[in-house]
Amino acid sequence: MVILPNYVSNKARIVIKAADNIFLTTGAYPSVISPATKPSFFMQSLDNQREACLPTSLSFEFETEALGGLTEPIQFEVVSGLPSGANAVFLNNSVFGGETNTLTLDFPYTTGSDSYEIVVRSFVPGIDTLERKLYVTLKGTDLNEVQPVSSVDGLTGGAQIQNYNWMKKGMLTNMRCNWLPTLLFRQIR
Repeated sequence: MVILPNYVSNKARIVIKAADNIFLTTGAYPSVISPATKPSFFMQSLDNQREACLPTSLSFEFETEALGGLTEPIQFEVVSGLPSGANAVFLNNSVFGGETNTLTLDFPYTTGSDSYEIVVRSFVPGIDTLERKLYVTLKGTDLNEVQPVSSVDGLTGGAQIQNYNWMKKGMLTNMRCNWLPTLLFRQIR
């Protein structure tokens, strides 16, 4: 899909930049971009890829533009792709062309590490519908599986330096902590 700018011209040169700096031109002769003849709109998120550690909240800003004399409000909704335990809230349920809207994704109960393709739909009933994808990669930080090796309750009968084991999570493969009588902590490795 190629989205043309909201710019009218009789002498436009359209060049499309694809992946890996490959450029495509529509021809050697100037193109004509005419004004929209029927109401429509444009919507985009300038930053549609994010990585974060859980738990987290992420915000995405969407820009809109009214075309062809559109005066009706543009509505927003999340269609699919939210992980279990996530919440999606738009700052405004609808905006007018030229205004921005912010989507906040909250992940208070999401666990594990995974990548998600979240589909956001904007629409004006009876006029037009657009969908955009957000790409979110979440890294789990659940350390509930950390357990002391030496004593059952982690307190009685254990040495001052305890060893811990846990289920492996991502890149973490080894951890050792010192427990000092003064309640100071330091990382050994």
